[in-house]
Amino acid sequence: MGESLSPSLQDVEALVFALYEPSSSHNVGHIQEQLHRLQKSSAGWRIARDLLGHEDDKIKFFGALTIMVKLNTESASLSDVDALELLQNMIRWLHASLTDGSGTMVVRKLTSALVAFFIHFPNLWPDCIRLLCVSMSSSSPWPVDLTAVPPEMSTILWDVDSRKLQTVLWFAGSLVEEAGKIDANASKHLGIYEAIASNISDVVALMSHCFSAGFSQTSEGRSLQGDCIKTLQSWILFSQRLAARGDETIPSLRSLIPPVLSALSITDLFEAAAELLSDTLLNYSGFLLEAHYEALFSLLLEDSARGRYQRLVDGDFDFESVQFGQLMLALGDSKVQLLIENTGDRSQDFLTRLRGLLHAQGYPISDDRIFVPALEFWSTFVETLVDCMCSDDHQAQPWVSAASSHVVEVVSGIWRKVIFPPAQDFAEWDSSDRIAFGDARKDVADLLQSSFTIIGSQFFERETASLPAALTLLFSVLPDAALAGPAAKSIQRLCSSSQQSLASESGAFLDQYSMLSTRQQIDCLASERVLGAIASVVYAIPDDQERLRYLDTLLSFVRQDVSDSLRATSSLGIEHSHRCLVEHDVSNVAEHLALKSLRCLVSIGKGFKAPVEAPIDIETERLQAHAYVGHRELLLETQSGIITMIQRLQQSFPDNGEVVETICTIFRTGFSESEAGPFVFPPDIVANFLLQQGPPTPRLGLFVSAACSFISSLGKSPGGGLDLIRSNLFSWVTRLLQQLPEPDSDTELAQSAIEFVTRLTTKCPAVFLDPGLSGSAEFFYLFALRVLDGREPLPKAAAADFWRAAETATAQLGPLLARSLIKNIGGGGARSELDKLSEPLKKMISQHSKSRSWLGDALRDEHCVGYQVTQQDREAFLKKVISLRGSRATNQVVREFWLAARGSKFAYAS
Repeated sequence: MGESLSPSLQDVEALVFALYEPSSSHNVGHIQEQLHRLQKSSAGWRIARDLLGHEDDKIKFFGALTIMVKLNTESASLSDVDALELLQNMIRWLHASLTDGSGTMVVRKLTSALVAFFIHFPNLWPDCIRLLCVSMSSSSPWPVDLTAVPPEMSTILWDVDSRKLQTVLWFAGSLVEEAGKIDANASKHLGIYEAIASNISDVVALMSHCFSAGFSQTSEGRSLQGDCIKTLQSWILFSQRLAARGDETIPSLRSLIPPVLSALSITDLFEAAAELLSDTLLNYSGFLLEAHYEALFSLLLEDSARGRYQRLVDGDFDFESVQFGQLMLALGDSKVQLLIENTGDRSQDFLTRLRGLLHAQGYPISDDRIFVPALEFWSTFVETLVDCMCSDDHQAQPWVSAASSHVVEVVSGIWRKVIFPPAQDFAEWDSSDRIAFGDARKDVADLLQSSFTIIGSQFFERETASLPAALTLLFSVLPDAALAGPAAKSIQRLCSSSQQSLASESGAFLDQYSMLSTRQQIDCLASERVLGAIASVVYAIPDDQERLRYLDTLLSFVRQDVSDSLRATSSLGIEHSHRCLVEHDVSNVAEHLALKSLRCLVSIGKGFKAPVEAPIDIETERLQAHAYVGHRELLLETQSGIITMIQRLQQSFPDNGEVVETICTIFRTGFSESEAGPFVFPPDIVANFLLQQGPPTPRLGLFVSAACSFISSLGKSPGGGLDLIRSNLFSWVTRLLQQLPEPDSDTELAQSAIEFVTRLTTKCPAVFLDPGLSGSAEFFYLFALRVLDGREPLPKAAAADFWRAAETATAQLGPLLARSLIKNIGGGGARSELDKLSEPLKKMISQHSKSRSWLGDALRDEHCVGYQVTQQDREAFLKKVISLRGSRATNQVVREFWLAARGSKFAYAS
């Protein structure tokens, strides 16, 4: 290692001392630049050697740092002889520093320099741990001789004092930490992992020696054991990399876990032991054996641990206290499925303690440092429990009830932890704490929502006694914007699935909602869901009069919103404030409140629907004689009030398509019901409302679609009144169509109208025998033909369905229908429409004797079929479809004819 002219040692020392003196950042940067230049110069090796012989720790430290810089920049230029000489010198300098009382920073920097040497020259120092221990065991450094066989570790370690053992531990820990940062597959680092793995037995022997009982009796010895635990943690992490390469190093390291577990009961060692175990549980849980888990469970549940636990939940959030809680959570997280499926006392006791971590004293984030980690564990617990219940026949599993009860306990009180502190106190929090507190509230909301899968309808159907308390809890968190959505959704699901059990609580729920509404503590979406939830409970009240009385209270909230909406349209100002108007910029207050009112009616109407399990016969009379007996007038009064609200809102917002859509949804809620009810309006009321609709009302097709559903709800019931309703509705639909300039002008209306007439044809074809409807019927048939000739796919598909169903119309207008069908099949239609067009063709052929004549005339018309198709091919097509008599094969013949008309070359077989 050559030398060259350079500044004197005194000059370098002066620069180092100046670096530690108070000075401007500019001067410090200038000094650092000069020293860095010296380190990289050819004189750097000499400077390092001279500086390491100095008495001052700052000078020595810079000397060791210079060695590292030279190794990292010039190691490739060193011969093996020079490298071994450097290694011998570094060991000598380390030995001297330990002997002369140099400070820790010097010793650690020298061990880091030795690690850098090993990374660059692993082949020159293969038994690094053992040789370093040998050098530390004598009064003078052991000479580096690669040909000599070093003594066994067992004969060396008892001659090494605790400070030197600590130094070797620092070296061993830093060795694997630095090795973990490099790419072992790079050519310049080949053999490093293998060289480290060859030292595993020596490292285990070193740490086993440090864990021996003699060292735990003194503070110096306990400090040594603390460093030993930290070194073991680094080797466990590195063993993952070795295991991935097929190296069997894990079993020997596992033998060191028992003393780490014992260290948990030693105050001076608890921090290091808890850190190792938590890190291993979270990042490499497979390293630990079942025996280790068993011992850890026992340690965390024993009386000595109970004191740590109690101090934590009582508000002691010192580092070690929080670390104890994190160790419990790490163990729970690694064994969450075992805790779920094990109903034994130990598992249940451990889960109870983990629940308790959610209720430590103080506000989360600002005071309570264990709440968020505990919340993360219980979120994992719920997700895992859901997976277990879905993958197994959980009905038969005894652990489901026990695990679910823990979830119930968690969600029943967790909301209290995320209530905002007083505004003055919250304002004094650090901004990052305020943000973290908001995030914690969102995480609580997510937990409440995901928990419903477990504690939802099935659970509460079995545990009905818990229902009111659970719902009271959910009502209490509705004022919280972050929790309102999932809480309202849970209320809705619980009430709809447990109607009978909750019927007696209707009054209490209405009182809670009234309080929330009066205080402006519930938003629009939550209002819709909660009103629907309460409606489903009110529906289960057995007494008709009482049921209608509670419903009127529900509707009173809607009536107030309707009133506010109408007042807003007339610039009178609303009488009551609304939360949505405070929290959001609602440009059109009146329209917003109108839509909210209608949507609440939809939700209430759905709540008053019969349970889906109940048998429904829509072919019977709408109103059953036994329903609302003695209270029919009160029922009609209620229905009249609902209709009045709907009419007033539509009149106030005649151009709003969303209002139209929501009104139609309200009517539909009653169409599927088989018994009388407040939303099962008398047929004449529904019909009269529909008949009032016409241009310029937007989206008339929605009203016609609702009329289609209405016709289905009437079924095939005879009676002059119902027949008149059907006739009037048919005339109304055709009048709407007659006002269209072209069928394609309003495709939604055209499609809905055709579907309406198709439904009417299927349900009650006798309507078309009414002479008074002949004009309307003739218009509609021609309209349906025009749609069939059009280009809009949805109305065209509806028209094809109509012609398939309209047998009578087909017989009367067969020639025109045949011409329209051939025009489409003969190239005028789209390929995607052929299957639909084939259906009325097959129906015509199979059911009408004159179909051959009608089709033949259409095929001979040059305006219907392209010139590409010869007369012979047309006759072949006709012969083939007639012979198939409406079978499925007709579709293929139609496709082939369409291709021929479009210009494809093929010939029909006769």
